[in-house]
Amino acid sequence: MKRIFAVIAAILLMPTVPLAASASGSGTGLVADEAELFTEAEERKLASEMSDVAAEYGCELIILTVRSLGGYTAEDYAASYYDANGYGYGETRSGALLLVSTGGGAGNRDVYVYAYGDARYALTLPRIDDVLDGMMSDLRSENWYAAAQTFVRGTESGFANPAPSTDYPPENYTPQIIAVSFGLGLLAAGITVGVMWSKMKTVKLSGRAAEYIRQGSLNVTHSGERFLYRRVSRVARPQAASPSGGGGRSGGGGGHGGGRKF
Repeated sequence: MKRIFAVIAAILLMPTVPLAASASGSGTGLVADEAELFTEAEERKLASEMSDVAAEYGCELIILTVRSLGGYTAEDYAASYYDANGYGYGETRSGALLLVSTGGGAGNRDVYVYAYGDARYALTLPRIDDVLDGMMSDLRSENWYAAAQTFVRGTESGFANPAPSTDYPPENYTPQIIAVSFGLGLLAAGITVGVMWSKMKTVKLSGRAAEYIRQGSLNVTHSGERFLYRRVSRVARPQAASPSGGGGRSGGGGGHGGGRKF
C-alpha cells in the first residue's frame, strides 16, 4: 500500500515548508510516491532495497516523487521536506533523499539528490553528479523504476567505498578544525622567525638613515625640501544595509546536494 501524504497539497499553498503525514527517525527506506510513478510491486521492492542499505550503513533513504514543486526550487523543496519531517538516522540525522518532480513537462522536470549528516561523505558532490549522470537516460525515457534503482545503487556504493579526502565537502572543515590549523600555522611561523631573529646578533635598529650608508660611498653637496604635489583620495560612505530575514536548516552537520532538469 502506498503512503498517503495528502497534507502536502494543502500546505504547498501556504508559505511554509512541505510536510509529510508522518516522520521516521530509524534506519529505514521510505518511498513517498505522490506522483504515482511506481507500481505497488516496484515500490515495495525499492523500499526493501533501501531498508537493507540503510540498516547496513546506519542512514535513512527516501524517494519522493511529486507532480509540482509548488513554487519552490528543487533544492529548497528537498532540504525543507527532509528537515520538516525529521528524517535521518542517529545524532547527525544521516540520510539521503531523491526528489523527482514531473511538473513542467519534458525538459523542464526536476531531479535532485540531497545528502544530510554523515551521508554527505558517502554522497559527495562529485558522486552525486555521477549518480545523476547514470539516471538521466532513464528519467528522460520515463523509466522511473530503473532511475530509482540507480540512486539506491549509487548510495550503497558511496557508503561501501569512502571518498578520498579531496572529495569531502567544504563543511567537513568545522570552525574548530580551522582554528586548530590556523594556530599550528602561527606556531610554526613563530618558531621559524624566532630562530632567524636569534641569529641576527649584530643587527640593531637605528632611527637615522645615515647609519645605513657605507662610509665614503655617498657625498651630498646640497640638500633641501620641495613640495611637489598632493594626492587626495575620496571613498564613498557605505549605505546601511536594509534588514532582511532568512532561515537556516537545522541538524548536526548540515546537508548538500545537486540536481538537474530533464
